[in-house]
Amino acid sequence: MLKMGDQTTTGGTGMVKPSPLWLLGQILLTAGACFFIFFGISLLMAAYQLKDPFSFIMTFFAASLIILISVVMVMGFVMRINRAIRPDRSLMNQKANE
Repeated sequence: MLKMGDQTTTGGTGMVKPSPLWLLGQILLTAGACFFIFFGISLLMAAYQLKDPFSFIMTFFAASLIILISVVMVMGFVMRINRAIRPDRSLMNQKANE
C-alpha cells in the first residue's frame, strides 16, 4: 500500500481508502445527528402536553423541523461512509469490459 497524505491507495486499482480519523469523524457526526433525532422526538411528545394552542403549534413544527434535518443528515453521512468504503462499481464494470 502506498501512503498519500491521510489517504491510502490500494494496488493499481486507483481506489482511495478513507483514513480512520475521517471515518471516526463521520461516525461522530452521525451519532450527533441521531442525538438530535431523539431530542426532536422527545420535544414532539412534550408538545402534546402544552395547553396553549400557539405554543403547541410552534413547538410541534420546531420539533418536526429538527427531526427532518437530523434524518437528512444521518442519511447523508451514512451514504458518504458507504460510498467511501465500498469499491466503485463503475470502475469494476470498466475493468470487466476490457
